This record gives sequence, structure tokens and C-alpha cells, in this order.
Amino acid sequence: MTTWAINATLPSGLTFETSNGTIWGTPDTITSATTYTIWANNSADSNSTTITFTVNAAAPNFYYGSASGGGAHTLVLYLDQTMNSLTPTHASGGGAITSCSSSPSLPSGLSLSSTCVLSGTPDATAAGAFYTITGTNTGGSDTASLYIEVRSYGGALTVTPSNTEGSVNSSISDITMSYTHQISNYGWTSGVSNTTTTLSTNFLAGDGLNYIDSAVGEQGEMAVAYAHNDSGASTHSLGLMYRWNGTWTEYLLDNGTDTGHHPSIAIDREGAIHISYIDADNDKLRYATNASGSWVFTTLGDSTYDNDDGRGTAIVVHPITDAVHIVTTINDNTYRDLQHHTNEDGSWVNTTITNTLSDEGHDPVMAMDGDGNLHVAYYCDDGCSDLRMSSRINGVWQNETVASTLNIGNSPDIAIDSQGMIHIVSQYLNNLRIYLHSGTPGSWTEQAGLSGGNAHWPTVAVDSNDAVHISYHLGSTQKDVMYFTNASGSWSSPSVIDGYGAWSGNIVIDANDDIFVTHHAVGTSKLQLTTVTGSGQGLTANTIYDISPMLPDGLTMNWRNGTISGTPTEALANTTFTVTVTALGATTTATFTLYVTGAPGDISYSDISGTKGTAITSVTPLITFNGTTGSVTSWAINASLPSGLTFETSNGTIWGTPTVVVSGEVFTIWANNSVGSKSTTVNITINDVGVTAITY
Repeated sequence: MTTWAINATLPSGLTFETSNGTIWGTPDTITSATTYTIWANNSADSNSTTITFTVNAAAPNFYYGSASGGGAHTLVLYLDQTMNSLTPTHASGGGAITSCSSSPSLPSGLSLSSTCVLSGTPDATAAGAFYTITGTNTGGSDTASLYIEVRSYGGALTVTPSNTEGSVNSSISDITMSYTHQISNYGWTSGVSNTTTTLSTNFLAGDGLNYIDSAVGEQGEMAVAYAHNDSGASTHSLGLMYRWNGTWTEYLLDNGTDTGHHPSIAIDREGAIHISYIDADNDKLRYATNASGSWVFTTLGDSTYDNDDGRGTAIVVHPITDAVHIVTTINDNTYRDLQHHTNEDGSWVNTTITNTLSDEGHDPVMAMDGDGNLHVAYYCDDGCSDLRMSSRINGVWQNETVASTLNIGNSPDIAIDSQGMIHIVSQYLNNLRIYLHSGTPGSWTEQAGLSGGNAHWPTVAVDSNDAVHISYHLGSTQKDVMYFTNASGSWSSPSVIDGYGAWSGNIVIDANDDIFVTHHAVGTSKLQLTTVTGSGQGLTANTIYDISPMLPDGLTMNWRNGTISGTPTEALANTTFTVTVTALGATTTATFTLYVTGAPGDISYSDISGTKGTAITSVTPLITFNGTTGSVTSWAINASLPSGLTFETSNGTIWGTPTVVVSGEVFTIWANNSVGSKSTTVNITINDVGVTAITY
């Protein structure tokens, strides 16, 4: 009888038959070359041999993007813009990749991992080219193709018309922008996890509204303004938490006796921070900014209130002009009013928005639409129980009641989406539920009871897809931070995103559509940040337009669509403007020229000296032109010229044959157009005919 034996266990999945020495099966584990000794035995003797087994991986079989049937996957990247990692897709039966290479070399700043994941930040432009990516393992190799282009711009921008001429005090035809975004959107990855962190343990103890505000900037920075708790529970300073490159730093900006109350914060296009707040010790509205490079503090005026609290501030900064707008409450004539402060004309001025016999202006919130119009939502309390809104349209304030269903409008918040739709959340006091009113001035849709009961301090924001995101405090036993959204097309049920907090909460959404809720937990004095991953829908390229240099007075640019319109009120020499559009972090520029003419140029005449009965040499005015000189449309003179001379009102020429003697008479002449006029004088002398002969 013959038997068989082997000195070690074969690679997983293989079987050695001791009855006949057969080796069979399907190896399922990659194994490097290993030598085995096999013996054949019988009663007389035994004999042996060796066999070497190597189990290689299945050769890779992969592709990128949608190029599963061959061809190249296209990537259009933007200079200095970090790309989302591109992971290869493995076809069925393909083995894992263990090493990877590209031919030719990838654009500067990009790299491949050993598993062929492409990532990086391109730091130089690169013309479009095909790249063969080779993935290898012990079983062999496979290739996939990428077409990569690195641009210094994000899309194609066209300005129509490219040249515009106008005149002061005459409206121009609209200058419009057409933009097509061309950067590939090849995936979205959240930059946060669903978690809560403590930013500071020095927050104002106690509940209340508008003790925190937050903002995000274009470079990924985030700033949180809050009432910092000083040595005692009744003393506070203006605190700032600021995040740059992922690191949070705490600052105390104003350590007055009791200040930093009801802050509102904004970050402008240059990254400067702007904060409005209340000095509660002196009942003053204060403004702080580091736009000059160092912090500057300004007292703007009073911010008094009656005994039922509800005062506050709100701030926005114009994305193009950097003009600052602040609203605050003031107790005047026994009633609460709303005031607007702005430095848009170079110095601070204020305007009373509401001044009625009702207690208006509670807890104001403000947003700006694409045309630069301001919209302020607030609660009207005594003498009313309404959600109110005041809008400054083309510089003129108008007030309206958005909703008046019993006690609607308490503790509002406001956001405006990319289409100009205004969204206002507020609390319905009678049943403590959250209501949402969406629309435009004079036209509103109400969505009632989006939350359950015991809902307090709602806050709202919209993402790049115009999805609405709402957070609030659940004031039941749990005291939870709640969140819901309509990103899926219908409203989600409110869910808990943190187990304790959301007093005085505020929600913002960054450029990656991730959600950030700053709030505080009563009894802990903690300033907290709860993050929620974005909807996962990917990003939409909503445009923001900027222009340099600034437009002349009277012309405005819609920062959402770039349209320039209006009536210039100052002259402008022929000037080239650069329009910059930003979308998904990528910028694209285009230029156009604008020329706005003003009053006529300076005019002058040579003095006229002639002889009675002899035609004078026609005298035409000399016009001095400059870069803003307008054409002359009419001419005028203050009095009739000497007999025989004519003044042409079409061109200002003086001509003719004088028939009278004139001794140095001075006339005033005007050159006019729709903008203005210029004047000068001309001296006319006409001599008598001389005596040529005397006879008797």
C-alpha cells in the first residue's frame, strides 16, 4: 500500500490528497514562493520530491469615473484649488493594486498613491493632456486613462457689451454677464464629522437670544462672536473665537465694564472681521473691525430698550463695496424702534426704520439680496404679535407684516438663497413650534409646525443647492440641539445632533456645504460647536461677482448675477474694469470699458476787433477737452450782438459785417449739455471807417 505526505500546509484554498498525492483547489490567499517536500511511502521504502507554489493576486482591472468601457475620464482642475481625491473603480475579478505610476508625469502638485488614488493641489497650469495610469500587483498590471487640464480660471465669462459710453444723469443700458462653469465636479467629500466640540468655557451663563453669532469666510476661516463671562456672572466682555487652518484661537476684544452683548458678526471678501454689539453698561451700540489691520472700536449710538428685553443687533457687509450695514433696537417715545447705521457714503449715518405706537424691532436679523437690498426680520410685541420685515429697496425703507397669526414671529432668523428667495424662521409662541415663511416682499408662503412642541431659538441657513437647513433648541426634559432640512426634496423629521445645548444657537454653512451650529449649554458656561456633514448632493456653482475699480456713483452691480445698471451721477474717463466671478472657490476674470461724459470742456474766444461795414473773420470757440468732457449740445449768449453780427446757437460761431461802432463791449457765452454748462466772455470792438480824402 502506498501513502503520501507533505511537510507543511499548502496555501489556503488548496488541498493535498494523502491517498494519491493529488493537489487541487482554488487558492484564496496571496502567497510568496514557498517550497514544499512531498513523500511517497510504501512498506519497502519512501521517496521524496519538492514543489514550489506561488499564489499571485488577480491582475488589476480598473478605471476612473464613467470610463468603464474604455476611453479617458476628464478632469478639469483649477490652479491652487485642492481637488477631491479620485479613487479608481475596480471591475469584478480584478485584484487590488499595490503600486501605481503615470506616463507622462502628472501635473505639478498632483500625486498617485500606491493604490492609484489621485489627489493633490495643482500649483501650476497645465495644458490638457492624456495620462496613462498603470496599476500593478503580483498578478500583473492594467491601465486606465485620464485627461487632465489645470486652468488658471474656473470657467468662461463674457461681458456684454464690452464697451459702454454714457453721460452723467442719463441711465445706461444694462451691462450683463454670462458665465459657464467649467471645473469638473467629480465628487463631494464632507470636511467634518457629526460631533460637538467645546470652543470656550467662558461663555455667558444663562439663557437668552442672540448672545452668539458666527460667520464663515471665503478661505475656510470661521469666526464666532460671543459674550465672554468675566470674573462674575454679571460682567462680560466681547469675545471672539477664530479658526484659521483648522486651529481655534480665543481673543478678548472689548473688556469694558459689561459689554459684548447681542453680537452679530460678518467676514468680508478680504477676510476682515466686522462685529456689532451692545455695551450693556452704557446702553450703546458698538462696532469693532480689524479691516485696517488692527482692531478699531467705534460707538455708533444708543441701544436702549424697555423692560421686556428683546433688543439686539444685526450686521451685513456688502460683498462688492465693503459697506457695513448694522441694525439695532432703540427705545424711543416709550416704544421700541429699529435703527439702521451704515458707512456706505464714507461716514457713519443712522436712520430710524420704524417709529410707530407698537413695540417693534425685537431681536432683529438681517440679510442682503443680490441687488444690495437689505431685509430685516423682527418680532412686534406690545400692541401687536406679528412677524415683521423692513426692506431697504433701492435705498428706500418699506415695512410690512409677513404673518400675524396670533403670536408668530418670536426670535426670528433669516437667510436668502441664490434665487433671491427669503427664508424666515420664527417661533409660534402659542404652541412653541417653528414656522418657516419663504418668499419675497409682499408675497409669502407659510409652512407651519415644522418642529414638534417646546421648540426655541430657531436658526436658518441655505446651502449651494438652495436647500434650507434649520436648527433649534428642544426645551423639554432632554434640552437637545435639533436639526432638520429639506435637502432631499421634502422635510426631514427633526433629529438630535447634540444631547444638551442650543441655547442662543446660530447655524452657518461653509463653502463645502457642511453645517456648523454654535450654541451654549446652560449651567456649563460652554461655547460649543456642533458640526453636521453636508447633504451629500455635491456643490452647485453659485456665482459671486466682484469688480475693480469701483463703479462711478449711481451705478451698481448685482453681486449674484453681475448685472450693472443705473444712472451715473459722476463723470468717468474711459476706464477698463475687471470683473471677477467666483464659483466653487474658482475665479474667472473678464474686462470691459466704461466711459461716462460730464459737462462740456472749458471754452474760450479770441477778442473780436473789426471795422464798421467790413466783414469780420468768423470766430469759433476753442474747447478744451479732457478725459470726461462731454459734447456741447447747445450754445447761448447773454445779449444781442452788435447790429450786423450773428451768433450761431448750433456751434457758437460769431460772424457777419458790423454796421455800428462798438467800443469794447463784453458778452457772456455758454456751452451747454444735459450735464451742465461752461461759460466764457468775448470782447468786441468795432471801429468807425477811417477818413481817406477831404475835398471842397
